[in-house]
Amino acid sequence: MTAVRDYEPEAPTRSPLERSPEQRGETDIRPAAIAHVAERVAHEVPGVHGVQESRRLIVGSNGQRRIEASADALSGRRVNLALTVGVDYPAPVRATLDALRAHVTERVEALTGYNVARLDIDVSELSRVKQRRRVA
Repeated sequence: MTAVRDYEPEAPTRSPLERSPEQRGETDIRPAAIAHVAERVAHEVPGVHGVQESRRLIVGSNGQRRIEASADALSGRRVNLALTVGVDYPAPVRATLDALRAHVTERVEALTGYNVARLDIDVSELSRVKQRRRVA
């Protein structure tokens, strides 16, 4: 004969949001994903644009202009970033790069939770912007 036991429901588990942050654990983000975030938020800065991927057409490449980024994760949820961008000219390049550095650092830290330890910016293209004529 088989013994029959009464059903005993399991105790309900607590929601992760009810736990303290130390008990919830951490989410690790791959450096490639952080680089992708940096690429996207760099487009939000006026006067910054992508660069030509290649002068010649490579199979699988559509020759689009894009901002390129790379990231290296460091210990302690810190990351080093590198961006390759184009900048409008004759706009003030230094002011544009200062705005880019501040914006990317702030947004990457807010979106990923990683601190940006270093941000290198390589300007590989200056694009002349047509000046509007002043009408008096």
